[in-house]
Amino acid sequence: MSSPDPRLIQYILREIRDFEESVKLRDDLLLIVLRSHLLIENLLERFIQAKLPQGKMLVDEARLSFAQKLAVVDAIGVVEVSLVSAIRRLNALRNMCAHKKGREVSLRDLDSIGEPLGMNLSSAKPDPDETVVNEIGLAAALFSNIQQGILNHLAPLELGKNPE
Repeated sequence: MSSPDPRLIQYILREIRDFEESVKLRDDLLLIVLRSHLLIENLLERFIQAKLPQGKMLVDEARLSFAQKLAVVDAIGVVEVSLVSAIRRLNALRNMCAHKKGREVSLRDLDSIGEPLGMNLSSAKPDPDETVVNEIGLAAALFSNIQQGILNHLAPLELGKNPE
């Protein structure tokens, strides 16, 4: 087994740092879900553009919904079924929150998204200096995990086309 390409590692780390920075200092789970949804949608668009010969046209002109973009990525057949399932669940949660006034995000919601990835967030123990589990940190870890799953497939495509 060959060692990982350092450019891929740096690329993925930079993307994850950008993600973490974008949700930093947010104390509302709903905001983190909405922001993560937007960022993951951007990754899906980038994946479509990198993988399909006319992907940019599809993304720019077809006005695809999030679910349709995910279906295209799923149809390409490279991204793991568990990751696609988790992203579908994220989209369902985002839609529920967008269409039901006052809908809050719970740890159970995060568990539902993390379940296909083997992440049971409700079993997390509080940090030693806290009396409760930091749900914000758990959400960030979950969405970073999803982001990294996409980036594992996207990074080689983007770096192959545009080496830094």
